[in-house]
Amino acid sequence: MKKLAFTVAVTVLGLAAVAACGGGGDSDEPAATTPQATAAATTAAASPSASVDEDVVKVVNRDPGGSGKYEFSPKELTFSVGETVTFQVSAETEFHTFEVDELEISKEMEAGQTIEFEYTFDKAGTFKLYCVPHEALGMTGTITVN
Repeated sequence: MKKLAFTVAVTVLGLAAVAACGGGGDSDEPAATTPQATAAATTAAASPSASVDEDVVKVVNRDPGGSGKYEFSPKELTFSVGETVTFQVSAETEFHTFEVDELEISKEMEAGQTIEFEYTFDKAGTFKLYCVPHEALGMTGTITVN
């Protein structure tokens, strides 16, 4: 039920961002097959935010062209103890990392690369998410596990 609520929230926020900003961007995402996956894939293709379908949590390491602003999109993620999640994490135009020390997650990706990995959350808490080269520039977030 939480996954569905999160999916709906991300989709609605993504569609609102598209309406406000006019959208844009290309996507190499495979065709979605369910209505939820279709909405999530459309959000991911049209806006630089993350999307969630029934099986995958997508996070974009954003570095909007020359703005000096680095961010995870989304920057706050919530899961349940025991939940297994497949992440797809991508870097827009620079090298980035996806680090959560307390959960022993450490991933790297080159500019334009998307990596995929699976993780099972086995302990509750709020954990700091950060990008090693851009942490001092504000590229941080949180993963909350209930």
